Amino acid sequence: MIIKKSAIFFILFFVMSLPVWAIETTGNINLIAGKKNWSDDWDPISKMQDEFGVSFDIKEKSWPVCIAIETFGSSGDRSEYFLSQGNNVFRKIKVETGEFCLGLKKIIDIPKIPVKPFFGAGFAYAYAETNVKYESYSYSVDDSTLGLWMSGGIYITLFERINAGVIARMSWAEVDHNKKFDVGGEHYGIFIGYHW
Repeated sequence: MIIKKSAIFFILFFVMSLPVWAIETTGNINLIAGKKNWSDDWDPISKMQDEFGVSFDIKEKSWPVCIAIETFGSSGDRSEYFLSQGNNVFRKIKVETGEFCLGLKKIIDIPKIPVKPFFGAGFAYAYAETNVKYESYSYSVDDSTLGLWMSGGIYITLFERINAGVIARMSWAEVDHNKKFDVGGEHYGIFIGYHW
């Protein structure tokens, strides 16, 4: 749910920004696919999970840095039997995590070369929801918190408009699911998008 809300906010922000900034600004919007390395707190969920995101940055041409807005989502699940009071009990655990990030990004323009390194950092609104289903009942718990993020990577701009590249991120945040869980992690991905 948090990813859907973040995506809607993201699209509205982008559309509303176009009339004001389109003529005097430069920016990028990219779709990201990759992996998130979850912490051991989420055991028995596998640590490495698929992750998808959207990244948007914009700046007035004289600014030294861009305003960066990003949203990411990842989920993992596990079905298992475990021994409880001498009986085999079945349960299914599903965890969804999301981040909505706001910060600054520095893109290093190299004249006459389409390769542009970048790095950024800022604040993250992080969210996690855990759903546990047994044969006879189920329950869920969710929490959100503020954290930090930083990233780095490389843009390759093709035909002056098309972006491709790689990105690596770190994020730090803790949620309370009856105890503290690290909802951040290491993120790795590739992206494709549009530059103007």
